[in-house]
Amino acid sequence: MTLNPPAIEVLKRPPRVKDYPYVIVGYKKVDHLKDLQAPWRALRAEAKLGNCRIHDLRHSYASFAAASGASLPMIGALLVHKHVATTARYTHLANDPVQPLNDEIGAMIGKHLRSRRRR
Repeated sequence: MTLNPPAIEVLKRPPRVKDYPYVIVGYKKVDHLKDLQAPWRALRAEAKLGNCRIHDLRHSYASFAAASGASLPMIGALLVHKHVATTARYTHLANDPVQPLNDEIGAMIGKHLRSRRRR
């Protein structure tokens, strides 16, 4: 599954290290960051997000998907949930209907974030 366009735009913002393939630099410049907890706490404090967990972002993503009318198997496919995938094996999902849903959710979240910035 590929990222949706608004997610890609967010990932283009941080400065990049020349000749480094990862967006987030690890503690060693030859590897990606494997534990996001310390940077997440700093980012959360800077953005005044309180106790928001990384996993909460997945819940929000799923909520936006449900609000757009996505079925549980499609949401499960987007989130790569094992239990929903079990349900989804009875519903054959092609990548075509899933990617447009991913793009639509990204656009919804982007619109929501932009409206919050204007306040």
